[in-house]
Amino acid sequence: VTYETDGNGTVGSEETEYVSSKTEGVAYGENAVGVTAKANEGYYFVNWTDSEGNEVSTNPTYAPQNVTSNAIYRAHFAKQAELTVTAGDLSKTYDGSAIEADSTKYTLTSGDLQEGHELKVTTGVSTNVINFGETGEHRITDVKVVDTNNDGADVTYLYDIECMPGTLTITQRPVTVTGYTYEGD
Repeated sequence: VTYETDGNGTVGSEETEYVSSKTEGVAYGENAVGVTAKANEGYYFVNWTDSEGNEVSTNPTYAPQNVTSNAIYRAHFAKQAELTVTAGDLSKTYDGSAIEADSTKYTLTSGDLQEGHELKVTTGVSTNVINFGETGEHRITDVKVVDTNNDGADVTYLYDIECMPGTLTITQRPVTVTGYTYEGD
């Protein structure tokens, strides 16, 4: 049995190295040990097909059963969609307390989500920004993509996500000074 890839991943196991093609000797009528397909960076596993192009599995780990002839199985991979998610800029007027992260403040600045897919973003701050003139970043600490059409299944593996920070800014608090006019000697 020969296992190969479409060039966008490798095949192997915990006991062997991951390579682009691997051959396994299997006695007639026996079950193969099998291999696991691993995607290269920027790709995800799709399926295994036989030499006629028929899908035989959608599980990255594949072990043919009851092998009766020489066979070639190919692991297929697809390119992840590229997304850039940018944390929102946060600002507030000086009040003596730090700016707090706001996980609802972010923008998908490049790329497109598939229909029914939704971002779930968590943000944090790089440092406590309290006083006017201090700076910091509003950072994305975790991002997931879920499929709302499939009970919120995690489909983050379909995307290559770059996260960009926003800024933190404290503005000056207006101060009103009321004066007193002295009219005397």
